[in-house]
Amino acid sequence: MQNVRESQGILGAKWKTVSPEEKQLYEDKYKVENGTYLQIISKEKQEAMKLLEEEKKQKTTIGLLDQYLQFKKKPT
Repeated sequence: MQNVRESQGILGAKWKTVSPEEKQLYEDKYKVENGTYLQIISKEKQEAMKLLEEEKKQKTTIGLLDQYLQFKKKPT
């Protein structure tokens, strides 16, 4: 854990010495990559929500089928 803190301190000190123009290059790259990341995450989240919805529908269907079968077993 201490090595991570030391590394963060060193990198933070170096970042403070970087020119605004050079910082802008990194910030622009971050914006592009972050946008791509957010698009990927959004698609994955949508797919996960679809799977969850399908699972809910299957459970509901199974539950209704079980209820129907129990109803059919009851003597009239």
